[in-house]
Amino acid sequence: CTRYKIKRMSRAIYYKSCCPEWNHNGDQNCNIPICSPACQRGATCVAPYKCECNPDQAEYNMDCER
Repeated sequence: CTRYKIKRMSRAIYYKSCCPEWNHNGDQNCNIPICSPACQRGATCVAPYKCECNPDQAEYNMDCER
């Protein structure tokens, strides 16, 4: 999800910003989900506020998801 903002100064400046639950790694493609609080015990953030266990660790660590 990407949206545009207008910043008023002496002229209009358009710039991209990510929607609240997404981030980017500098390339302006807002495809990195934000999990807050961060995923714990080997889990990976796969969607906003959704952690998923690493398949290799799931059977040994049943509570890796938050």
